[in-house]
Amino acid sequence: MWAKRTMAICGLVASIGMSLNVGEGTGAAGPISTVPALSWAPCVSGVESALALECASLTVPLDYGNPSGATVRIAVSRRRHTAPDSQFQGVMIMNPGGPGGSGLWLPMIADYFPDDIAAQYDWIGFDPRGVGNSRPALSCQSSYLKPGRPAYVPTKTSIETAWLSRVRAYAAVCGRKYSADVLSHMSTNENVDDVESLRVALGQSQINYYGYSYGTYLGQAYATRYPDRVRRMVLDSNVGASGVWQKSNLSQDVAFERVLGKFFTWIASYNRVYHLGTTGSEVRSLWFNTLAGLSSHKAGKVIGPAEMTDIFLNAGYLQSNWPQLGTMWSAWVRQGKSQPLVDFYGSGDGDNEYASYLATLCTDAPWSRSWSTWKAQTIKTNTRAPFETWGNAWYNAPCAFWSVGSHKPLAVGTAPLAPILLIDGTYDGATPFAGSLETRRRFASARLIAIRGGTDHAASPDGNLCVDNRIIAYLRHGSTPVRVGGNQADVQCSPLPLPVPDELSKKTTTVAARQGSLFNPRLADRSALWRQYVPRV
Repeated sequence: MWAKRTMAICGLVASIGMSLNVGEGTGAAGPISTVPALSWAPCVSGVESALALECASLTVPLDYGNPSGATVRIAVSRRRHTAPDSQFQGVMIMNPGGPGGSGLWLPMIADYFPDDIAAQYDWIGFDPRGVGNSRPALSCQSSYLKPGRPAYVPTKTSIETAWLSRVRAYAAVCGRKYSADVLSHMSTNENVDDVESLRVALGQSQINYYGYSYGTYLGQAYATRYPDRVRRMVLDSNVGASGVWQKSNLSQDVAFERVLGKFFTWIASYNRVYHLGTTGSEVRSLWFNTLAGLSSHKAGKVIGPAEMTDIFLNAGYLQSNWPQLGTMWSAWVRQGKSQPLVDFYGSGDGDNEYASYLATLCTDAPWSRSWSTWKAQTIKTNTRAPFETWGNAWYNAPCAFWSVGSHKPLAVGTAPLAPILLIDGTYDGATPFAGSLETRRRFASARLIAIRGGTDHAASPDGNLCVDNRIIAYLRHGSTPVRVGGNQADVQCSPLPLPVPDELSKKTTTVAARQGSLFNPRLADRSALWRQYVPRV
């Protein structure tokens, strides 16, 4: 759940049908491979079509160690620069996280920056191998995430047995459906090679990169392998490389618990609206009572404890979700209205993202193959963090039974690198703030902007001018904050104001617009689009 935005003439080699060489950068591990040129055309489907982006397909080796063997196709999108070539600042390659999140829609982020910034870059999105419009697009069991699953917390042996059967079966289906060669080459290491191939296909000597959540780990790995290829890099909500991935998930459980505590306290502060309790502890107790009730009486015959937990995990990602979640919860508890919950959860058709997530994380680094070890760790963590610990354990548990072995974790960190910009909230649930401090330690050129008390995950730019203006200065001129001494952030920013319940607010603008920020009011309707496509990372 590391799930929530025209070139210079000399660079137009891709448009004239040339093939280019990969492996030129410092630290390239594999043999040199040729990269077919990109052929751009208007995107014909999805949000990328609605945004009038260009699309192309990049063919790369499945195994970079065997460049003449099987290939995969990477779907790429582009929003071209409109500034004069003399002002062109290169390509901005972006990754939304996941792993498993589609990135074709990400060039829309350009509209959240001032016009000159938007105009000076080619904004490049892509679906990583195995994801979305890339081929093959992984999918193991399409019904796996659909409603009707057992409760997450194994209060009875039968629940644990049911979940073990489910996760074993899912791992087995993936192993039968895809060869070991395919599943062994879906890791972050291959994603780094793909970004490098994309750089070459775009005809650029360097890239700019903007990564969110898992995308920060991909950025860290790319910067380690190809430091001289990095011009500018923004990493929002950073993964701590030392924890990948089993340790990170346990840390994540505790961090989510803290954010949900803040959400419960916020609900209590608006008891006159939600009527769910006057203190955070009262609201928290009602939450677990609500889950217990759903075990015997599912909302709309669809939403049980597992689905309800998944819905409300969104509170741990963006505070802008809090009013809608509070309204839905209140409507169910007080009026028995289930349809909002059913609609919010949806059909559960997210198997491509889930299969790709597992294909990356299960092979990136070793996982315990002993269920008794998993169970002991989960029971221990659950005493501190009962909201999400068991749900997170079952989400990742197929890695205990994955059909291919794991790789050695990537060595991340380098000194000879252009200054990079790190961003994170100190109460980030999905990527705890310690990961950003670790990333800063690993990269001597990194500057960290901390949002004190901030819980939003992978949300920049979001209208917090203390943060956004520094990102803008960096993208516009390359300027960064001064790096201070010690294991601490280089800049401290206050978070955005907490949201106001919809029932008490007559305003329809975004938080950013309410603050009088730089964002164009015409983008208010895209806020929902942003939330829709930010993956559960």
